[in-house]
Order: sequence, then C-alpha cells, then structure tokens
Amino acid sequence: MGETASAAASTINDHLLLKNFFAEVSEAERDKKVARILSCFKLNPFEYLKLPFELSHDDVKK
Repeated sequence: MGETASAAASTINDHLLLKNFFAEVSEAERDKKVARILSCFKLNPFEYLKLPFELSHDDVKK
C-alpha cells in the first residue's frame, strides 16, 4: 500500500515539475517575442519622403 502512495506522489510531483517547466518555456518565448518586436526597425514615412513633420495628411497626398 505504501508503494501506491509513493507512486501517486511521484506522479503528482512529475506533473508539477512538467507544468512549471512549460510555464518557464512559455515565459521565455514571450520575452523573446517582445524583444524581437521592440528591436524592429521603424521607418518614419516623413523622414523617408524628406517632408516636414508639420504637414497634414492632405498635403502629403499632394
């Protein structure tokens, strides 16, 4: 009877370890995605077209 209780405790412990492992992996992937998004090159259309920043959208279309 002691063996079944020990096996059940071991199974629960393994389940908790696996759950914690996947939580850490998920957090690491999320952090990696955030870093990738924040490091993207942001192109400013006004700078690219050499236009003043004060122009309205209608003036830009001209």
